[in-house]
Amino acid sequence: SSVRSEMQALLARDDVREQMTALGVDPEDAAERLAALTDQEVSQLRDRIGDLPAGSGVLAVLGVVLVVLIVLELVGVINVFNRL
Repeated sequence: SSVRSEMQALLARDDVREQMTALGVDPEDAAERLAALTDQEVSQLRDRIGDLPAGSGVLAVLGVVLVVLIVLELVGVINVFNRL
């Protein structure tokens, strides 16, 4: 779907990949997890990212990465927050 393609493009961005790595998340694992989500879950993820304030820069990227991590955590795909 086009929504899935949008999310895959977001995860492929160098700045997002760098932030995920900095947070201890393997970008390839995140891409695999995204591929495993249902279309509805991907749409929910995109909607949550769409709720973030418009803008650019490090804070926007961190916000996107955080939302991705939270959603992946909620659907039981990763356990990043258990390590903290």
